[in-house]
Amino acid sequence: MIDPVVTIARALADPLRVRLLAALRRRELRASQLVAFAGLPPSTVSGHLTVLRIAGLISARREGRRIYYRVAAAPPREAAAALPEGDSLPASNVL
Repeated sequence: MIDPVVTIARALADPLRVRLLAALRRRELRASQLVAFAGLPPSTVSGHLTVLRIAGLISARREGRRIYYRVAAAPPREAAAALPEGDSLPASNVL
């Protein structure tokens, strides 16, 4: 079994995942919005979102055919301090 801290560290090791987290700090976003934000294929973004969800950093909900993502209501304590501040990104980078 992998230590939760290692799982969180691996999730935060990728710059795109950190950018996705920063975007989600501002508000809940649809998967399609995150795909547009990342500028990558949906399957690639989905894989990154899965890593973040397994680490407990984000949660997802389905509404019809749409999936919405947001920062987890209670992210792991070890990760809370490491999450980027949404205000540290230029407004043009966040949907």
